[in-house]
Amino acid sequence: YSISGTGAMNGSGALNINLSGSDALALGITNSLTGTTTISGGTITVNKDGSLGVTPNITGATTIIAGTGQTFPAMTFGASSTIQGGTYVNIINGMSAPSGVKIGISSSHNTNNDYAFDFAASGTLSSGSELELTGTATETKFGMTSASATYLANAKVSLKGTAFLFLDVNQGSASTINVGTL
Repeated sequence: YSISGTGAMNGSGALNINLSGSDALALGITNSLTGTTTISGGTITVNKDGSLGVTPNITGATTIIAGTGQTFPAMTFGASSTIQGGTYVNIINGMSAPSGVKIGISSSHNTNNDYAFDFAASGTLSSGSELELTGTATETKFGMTSASATYLANAKVSLKGTAFLFLDVNQGSASTINVGTL
């Protein structure tokens, strides 16, 4: 399935994407709806900023494939899911997940002086949630765009392959970032 074009979905409604595990959807249109975008599973390729709307809620196992340099709104994950980045820079404006939910983010972007995937320390990663960062390039940086001593404090953070975590903010002094389990 594919939704593309030069227009936009507008109004006060909500977008519900109900895909089975093997179904795939490519989104290439702006979603300006004010309601929550609910995604119940499947694979979604996001080819345009704003395609997921303002408040995506992932309720089923989902794979999101980021198009070139996508910026994602803050997302709530109610089921373990993955975000695949590729060879370009992407940004997530926050993530929330309850206990038992794993958010896997991967990138093959070689980060000579920049980041592969940035994320804001916004939302809540509950005790028992996991953030798994996987890098497959020579150097793969995953950065927090805002300093927070508590955002990762209850979560398990896994760094795989060439992934490393850093603060992508202009700090005037040293900051302490608490991580539940590394």
